Amino acid sequence: MELTFKTYSIAEHDPLAKFPKGVMVGAEADDQGMYTVHVKLKNGLGLSTLTKHTLVEANKLVERYSKGLGYPDNAWYIDIPAHVLEQDNHYNRNLKKKMLKSGTYFALYGQLPKKKTKVEG
Repeated sequence: MELTFKTYSIAEHDPLAKFPKGVMVGAEADDQGMYTVHVKLKNGLGLSTLTKHTLVEANKLVERYSKGLGYPDNAWYIDIPAHVLEQDNHYNRNLKKKMLKSGTYFALYGQLPKKKTKVEG
């Protein structure tokens, strides 16, 4: 997988500011459910991928950069909006099933939309 990054000064532009405090590596989903990975470096610079990634790819990149830069386990965050979980691929469907089973889906997104039933008569 080829990666292309944009470099910036965190003081001028901090895309991780919307994430919980202390996040150094994060992944943000767009409207199509594709991810941009952001990395905050200790020297005050930041990197954002110019290439877009699926949830599973973003998950791997966030893990790789968090560990590679020696950040603590709680210094990463992946944004997982409901529209990403609705995408038709194996990884996203399994994640949604696990979230439904554990109750975290309802805590984040509320109740599932009710399926319309066909009334005959």
